Amino acid sequence: MNWDETFHQKLNTPGPVTVGQHAADAAALLGHLGVGRAHLVGHSSGAAVAAQLALDDPGRVQSLVLLELSLLSVPSAEAFLAQAAPALDAYASGDHEGAVAAFLSVVTGREWEACRAVLEGRVPGMVAQAVKDADTCFGVELPGLAQWRFGAEEAAAIDRPVLSMLGGDTAPLWVEVAAFLRDAVPSVDEVEIDGVGHLLHLERPAPVAAAIAGFLRRNAMG
Repeated sequence: MNWDETFHQKLNTPGPVTVGQHAADAAALLGHLGVGRAHLVGHSSGAAVAAQLALDDPGRVQSLVLLELSLLSVPSAEAFLAQAAPALDAYASGDHEGAVAAFLSVVTGREWEACRAVLEGRVPGMVAQAVKDADTCFGVELPGLAQWRFGAEEAAAIDRPVLSMLGGDTAPLWVEVAAFLRDAVPSVDEVEIDGVGHLLHLERPAPVAAAIAGFLRRNAMG
């Protein structure tokens, strides 16, 4: 069973907001703010939006920083889906709190209480907000990400400098995505942050910020 079938059958969602629509919204916001060109930094599904914006409106993008880009078309996504199935089942049954806990545990590779401590330690109230936003996560964001197509042809079309960042202890899904970016994107640097997984920017913000700052200096505007 592929991701599209899983979300349709398990969650019975009305339909996703596509990654392309998110990218168009981001471009419209930049235009509204009068920002003609920007460095884009995105994490997970946010990195997918940043990559799509670079494809759709390259003149608006100076550089891309992709923190563990989530790409569900790589082979290891099937194993990830199997691990995430209990979270999808919990959401389908109406257990939003259980769904969020199960999904974030899979994503981060941490037991829920340890994962919760990291989230709440950095952004108090984050878990409660995630439960409130469960319909958006499971009904809109994940189905949209499941339908996103970003293969070698699309990656090769990104003509902006790219920084790919991943945690040294992250799941095989993001290790495989990083390898894909390394092979397919024309201009890509890679930074690995030791001792962390998918929450790299929350668990070790200082080295993540330092790596981003150095990349932006090397690719400054003008």
